[in-house]
Amino acid sequence: MSDPLLEILKKRSIRTGVFTLTSGRKSDLYVDCKQTLLDPEGMALVGSRLFDLLVREDLMEIEAIAGTSVGGDPMVCSMVLKARQRGYNIPGLFVRKAPKDHGTQAAIDGAGRFGFCGDTLKVVLLEDVITTGGSTLRSINRLREDHFEVVAVFVLLDRCEGGREALEAEVPVVRSLFTRADVVSRDAKKG
Repeated sequence: MSDPLLEILKKRSIRTGVFTLTSGRKSDLYVDCKQTLLDPEGMALVGSRLFDLLVREDLMEIEAIAGTSVGGDPMVCSMVLKARQRGYNIPGLFVRKAPKDHGTQAAIDGAGRFGFCGDTLKVVLLEDVITTGGSTLRSINRLREDHFEVVAVFVLLDRCEGGREALEAEVPVVRSLFTRADVVSRDAKKG
């Protein structure tokens, strides 16, 4: 039986060929999950799957859902909305790569609603793709600096290049909806 989210991901977000990644390394796989996350059906399916994962992992006591910008932003919106539809009010947070250079100079959008109460607040961090885990680890550290405890990381796609292991050293729960093996096939689009 076909998985509709996997089919959207493979059709919209996966390319094979030779690509240069942000790190400068070469890869035979290019992943742009934003193409899936900005598709109406893709976004709805991701929100449902992530909320179901939250329930399955028994993490319903979290105080917020955070996402590494930019890839995690639509995931946060989708999951916050799905949680609301199912009767839970869980606010979202966007973790910026760098603090804003104007206004409040916030590094985490949405964090101001919590103020500083001295307590550490539990969050789940969302990421669209992990490769080495570097950007996710930066988000984890930024959240910790703002008194948030990352109790889990949920990922749309794990490229299986060491990121999961790096994250598991820092966070008790790391789960991905899909891995490289799920998306690399004869069906993946070239170039």
